[in-house]
Amino acid sequence: MKLSCRSCSSSSSCSSSSSSSSSSCHRHLTRHHTRRQFHGRRSVSVRSGASSSSSSRVDDTAIFTLLRASEKGYDLRLIDAHPAVQTTYTNRGDGIEKLAKYFDGVNADGVQFASTQPLFMWHGEEGGKVMRLRVGKRVDGETGSLPPAPEPGSELALTVAGGNAVAVIVVKEQNVTPDVAKVYLSRLREMLAEDGIKTKHADESRFGVCQYGELYTMAERLNELLVEVAL
Repeated sequence: MKLSCRSCSSSSSCSSSSSSSSSSCHRHLTRHHTRRQFHGRRSVSVRSGASSSSSSRVDDTAIFTLLRASEKGYDLRLIDAHPAVQTTYTNRGDGIEKLAKYFDGVNADGVQFASTQPLFMWHGEEGGKVMRLRVGKRVDGETGSLPPAPEPGSELALTVAGGNAVAVIVVKEQNVTPDVAKVYLSRLREMLAEDGIKTKHADESRFGVCQYGELYTMAERLNELLVEVAL
């Protein structure tokens, strides 16, 4: 899979299979928000084992506004307000499965929705870990209506997410283990402190994981760590 990078020369491209080029281009991908490179029809699907063959099943609307791209290696972004469906979870796979059912039409109106990214996983929120996906375009193309309520007993909830500023750092590892997260979050908080930027929460257990790419495997996945900041 080739990932075109607007900060690289127009005659070259960045291969995700090459560790040397991947390392140098992760930063470009972050800075210029070429996240739609991860929205290929095969990798974007929230549905288990599914390959989306129609553009109606993919909604790659951007939900980040870049506020600052630090030369130190992190971004400050605003998460634009957006409707989302969320669930609390302990196991990542179970959380994704619950969200996928909503997108597949297991909701009050039986409406199917186009797959969206990124997948947000917030740690340290009330009730434990929260997994969240933006609810975007309907597969049938209809517009103007609010997202339908989840079915009773689905352990899902609709919410208006975003509207907050975050500091973001790209994680080179495919698997964000607690040890990996600890290293990157420590580095991110150190850079923020050097730049005089305060985090919104003193509790260091509060952070987000943002994932792009195939949800059911680690192949072609891009991970980012997020910390809310007070601007």
